[in-house]
Amino acid sequence: MKQREWKQSQPTFFSRQVKYVRSFYLDLAPPAEAPLAVVCGGFERCHPDYLIDRANFPYFGLEFVATGSGSLQLGGQNVHLRTGLVFCYGPGIPHRIAADRADPPSKYFVDFVGADAIRMLAGCRLAPGGWCHVDSPGDIQRAFDDLVSDGSRGGHMANDLAGARLHYLMLRIAAALTPAHKDHTASFSTYRRCRQHIEEHHVRLTQLSGTARECHVSEAYLCRLFKRYDRQTPYELLTRLRMNRAAKLLEDPSRTVKQVAADLAFRDAFHFSRTFKNVFGMSPRGFRETFDDSNLSLLQRSGAQSNEFQNGEEL
Repeated sequence: MKQREWKQSQPTFFSRQVKYVRSFYLDLAPPAEAPLAVVCGGFERCHPDYLIDRANFPYFGLEFVATGSGSLQLGGQNVHLRTGLVFCYGPGIPHRIAADRADPPSKYFVDFVGADAIRMLAGCRLAPGGWCHVDSPGDIQRAFDDLVSDGSRGGHMANDLAGARLHYLMLRIAAALTPAHKDHTASFSTYRRCRQHIEEHHVRLTQLSGTARECHVSEAYLCRLFKRYDRQTPYELLTRLRMNRAAKLLEDPSRTVKQVAADLAFRDAFHFSRTFKNVFGMSPRGFRETFDDSNLSLLQRSGAQSNEFQNGEEL
């Protein structure tokens, strides 16, 4: 999907301190009697200077951190922003979201209103001002991707589709919440340790066997841990993280696809390109062309006034 251009009619609360944004917005003033109405949503890769500091917000907001880190102040609580964090804010809930300059977050968001909103949030044990962690972030990311995709299509069914996707997303969050008792089991602690190792060392890790060896578990046991506590295999997690890294490297126009493949220890550019396309649905070359077109259009609209968009990203 191409990067969405900034328009004057977009909500003013959309941050411009992002490298890349894929967003949609529907009705910014939905009917008061609507049981549930999605206002807007999207995905954003934050700039190192990203900062949101609001004393209030007119809608319920639900956000999910896909990668990276930062800090969150939510209704008087201080929370570490990291992969797998889901948090909610709304009217009367002050919140401050700041990026870690060394590792800015990539995150999804959706804003909504309606009498059913509180009930749905309670169903996934989230209230405005609350937060939780999920033990299968891949499921939440896919659900958010579907929501953003349907919301971006527009059309007469866009509101209904977005509402249904939001309901599904909340069910996914409820199913993926880390149960309190899991944190006290040896196997879950091992799973979290292995997952953290993959997230921290995915650039140099290339094979599952080596990953398991560094985690001091067998390859078969590592796969069983992910089957029990996650919704993706350890290899799928490793591949997605490596391809996210590849996308960032491809932002540099001076680097060839072959060089990026070598940086990530792929045996050849063909194998790298095939893996990249399997994850993102487009080749590295197609990604770069889309990114270049999107970035040029964005700069033309902004008059090159915002440095945050001069090095934008594209999935």
